[in-house]
Amino acid sequence: MTMNPATPDTNEAPDQAEIIAFLSDPASYPGIERRVEVVETHAAMVFLTEHEAFKIKKAVTFPYLDFATLEKRKAACDYELQINQPHAPRIYLDVVAVTREAAGELALNGAGEPVEWALHMRRFPNKSLLGDVIKTDGLTSDFVDRLSDEIGRYQAEAPVVRDHNAASRMVAIVDELCAAFDEAAEFLPLPEVHRFEKAAKAALRQCGRLLDARGGQGYVRRCHGDLHLSNIITLNDQPVLFDAIEFNDEIATVDILYDLAFLLMDLGHLGEDGHANRILNRYLSRSGNEDHLAGLQALPLFMACR
Repeated sequence: MTMNPATPDTNEAPDQAEIIAFLSDPASYPGIERRVEVVETHAAMVFLTEHEAFKIKKAVTFPYLDFATLEKRKAACDYELQINQPHAPRIYLDVVAVTREAAGELALNGAGEPVEWALHMRRFPNKSLLGDVIKTDGLTSDFVDRLSDEIGRYQAEAPVVRDHNAASRMVAIVDELCAAFDEAAEFLPLPEVHRFEKAAKAALRQCGRLLDARGGQGYVRRCHGDLHLSNIITLNDQPVLFDAIEFNDEIATVDILYDLAFLLMDLGHLGEDGHANRILNRYLSRSGNEDHLAGLQALPLFMACR
């Protein structure tokens, strides 16, 4: 599921134009940088030099995140480093300040007062994103096995959130999707929207007790939360999961099969059903957990909501 960005509340947001201009300038970085690429999302901006990346949070507020103050943006950068560095230490380096120096100029990690904070990362080639690898070189069975194992390790280390009412989490997701589809009625065929809503709610009725039971058994965890092909790279032929959701723990706290479902759906969308099946089969086999076999009843719902 992709969050609907909605309309940000920027009434009290500071003007970040000077900071954005500074980070967009190659002269702001040590060494000789020929150019800086800028990537913008609804809540962040990433500045890419030849070998590094600096990511700042936009001073925006949405229903599901609040980056309105410098302190909140610093906390979000720190938390993003905390949850991602253990699984991607070669990418996530540290958090650095953009400072206001004595003469009034801005500096990167200078001695002056911090006026913005940035997550400092090592840049990787765009072609190492898994979606690009599939389109160019394809994935080997060995790599797919390693990816399945890495997801299993990631989830095994994820904090457990025991929730005997876990079905309510999926109810909220389905309701949010239906509301978003209604708002996009001019782009989506209404019969298809109604068919999805009817099928999803029927699946919820069928799987509700199962989802509650899985929540009580510890299968709801603080997961990656955004496990699609653009958030996985290959480094030295090893899979690396990065860019886990940092802005809202509730969004990332889901059934571990729902977390996996995003990747399975994404692979299927690219016609890679064989790799999706291999990942799922290995995931189930390596877990040795019969609860997950029963949990497959909910997988069509999970994938449909992704």
